[in-house]
Amino acid sequence: MEQHLPKFPLPQGYDTADHYLTDLVLAGANRLYKDTFSPGVTKRIKQELALIRSQKSADYFLVYWDLARFAKTNHILYDCTHGTTICGIVPYCLGITTIDPIQAGFLSECFMFSAKPQVFFTCQESRQQEVMDYLFSMFGEDHVSYMKTQTSDGRYEGFSTGRILMTPQPLKEYFTLTEYKGKLVPDKDAKEIYDAGFAIFDIGANSRLDKISKILSKDTMYRDLAQIPLEDEEVLDVLFHPKAKSQWCGDKRKEVYLPEIEEKTFEHLVDLTALMNQEDDTIIYTYIQYAQKRWTPIKRHPLVASYFNTTLGVWVYPEQTLRILEDICGLSGSEACLWFRHSSSQTEQADLLEQKARSNAQKRGLQESDINEIFEYRWFNRWKAWRHYNYLECLRNYQDAWLKKYYPDEYTQFV
Repeated sequence: MEQHLPKFPLPQGYDTADHYLTDLVLAGANRLYKDTFSPGVTKRIKQELALIRSQKSADYFLVYWDLARFAKTNHILYDCTHGTTICGIVPYCLGITTIDPIQAGFLSECFMFSAKPQVFFTCQESRQQEVMDYLFSMFGEDHVSYMKTQTSDGRYEGFSTGRILMTPQPLKEYFTLTEYKGKLVPDKDAKEIYDAGFAIFDIGANSRLDKISKILSKDTMYRDLAQIPLEDEEVLDVLFHPKAKSQWCGDKRKEVYLPEIEEKTFEHLVDLTALMNQEDDTIIYTYIQYAQKRWTPIKRHPLVASYFNTTLGVWVYPEQTLRILEDICGLSGSEACLWFRHSSSQTEQADLLEQKARSNAQKRGLQESDINEIFEYRWFNRWKAWRHYNYLECLRNYQDAWLKKYYPDEYTQFV
């Protein structure tokens, strides 16, 4: 399907968006990784840039790079912590996201999982219009439009807050335009437009970011939530406390299980949250026994043991399966993702990939019981199982607990 992405204005010396994007990513990587610029970082960047080239979506990422740059320059607090974009090293090197995906344990394959890129940019509610106005001024009102919201019976109710359509040619060349409250908008809904290959840019607003901005303006050390250390013992004590239900939306199981852990770390918090989101109390109990050193973790086959080092030998995340499928079972990253997409429906393509993976694993020396365990985790298709989802859930709760501890009066006033 033909893509209709806006053409990002390139500086002198660049003839393609891919060329400019590559240079921006490499410059960001050199700044962020410095002495830790390993072959693994290089490989990951190359894989993601190749995907972006194949999707012809370089202009899409350049728009969000420019939005992030505009927000930083104008001291607008923002985040892009929804969806799988957070797993990509390219968005991180561009400054679109602020969490190092390698340090956080996010897989590039999760970023590459989607057939089309989708970034969710959220900024302070009080300053959302500034960001919108910047897009209109950058690309022109004949190329940029708000989108109408539509009721189930086809009536239009108004503009969709934070959803922007941007086109390479003037809007009138693609759509019949109608006037709505002084604005020209396409006479189609968002799904039709998206399915036709047009890019919809999500510019969300969050009042929480306004409140956090007010609090951080008082801090001389941390001006950005991404800089807050994640191993503050007093903050972790709050999150592991049995009365921390306000932090966890009243989840009774967290009130029961979290206090069991004596060594309170952010990693244990993420692991246990993931396990509780999967609703298997047996595995949770096993994890806690391992964490408390009451039980000895099971000894796994040497070929796969390293994939469980950070999770106490427990199979917690689908990312563990993806890595094993690639490194041990001989599937490419795209094949592993394809198996994940279709394994639950047991399509012929998924079955063929599973046969290939099983055969390669046997040749590598894995036992039948180890191989069967890999393919028993079809339920990992549930989005709440992924590490990045659970990491971000814990991160937001940790940040709120940190703000409440160090700025209790402001937190009560603003949040």
